[in-house]
Amino acid sequence: LSFLLAFGGVYTAVFRSNLEMTYPMAADIGSALLKLAFVAYLIYVRAPLVWFVIGVVIVGVPGLFMNLILSRRLIRPNFTVDFTVWNKLFTGSWPLVFNTVFIMIYTRIDQLMLFQMKGAQAVGYYSAVTRLVEVFGLIPSAFMMSVFPLMSGYFKTSERLFAKTYRLSFKYMIL
Repeated sequence: LSFLLAFGGVYTAVFRSNLEMTYPMAADIGSALLKLAFVAYLIYVRAPLVWFVIGVVIVGVPGLFMNLILSRRLIRPNFTVDFTVWNKLFTGSWPLVFNTVFIMIYTRIDQLMLFQMKGAQAVGYYSAVTRLVEVFGLIPSAFMMSVFPLMSGYFKTSERLFAKTYRLSFKYMIL
C-alpha cells in the first residue's frame, strides 16, 4: 500500500532541484510526528496488525498532498507516455533497481525471519517499535537537506567555505 505514496518523491525532487527543501521537510516532519502519534495510539488501544498497516499508509497521505499542492508553484506536470524516454530510463537504471531491491530485502529481512519464528503478532509489535525508532532518522536527513543548498552554493563560489562546511557537517553528523 505504501507504494502508492512513493509517487510523492516526484514532487520532492522538484523542490530538491530548486534547492528549496523547507516545504518537503516540513511535510516529512509533520507526517512522521502524525505517524508517531497514530502508532502510539494503536499500541495503547492494542489494535490488530491490520490497523497498523492501514494507518501508516493513511497517515502518509497528508504529506503527499502538501508536497503536491506546494510544488504547483514550481511546475505544472503534463502526464504523457513517451516510450522512448521509458526505454532509456529502464535500460539505464537497472543497476539502481537491482540495488534498491537488495536494500529493501536487507532492511526488512529481520521481520521475515521473526514472522517465521514467532508469527504475525510478534512482527506487528516489532515493526511498530522499529517505525518509532526510524522517526529519529529524520533529524540527520533534515540537517543534510538544510546544509545541501549551502554546500552547493559554496562549491561554486568558495572552496574554503565549502571545505569548512563539509568538515562541520561531517562532525555534527558523527555526533
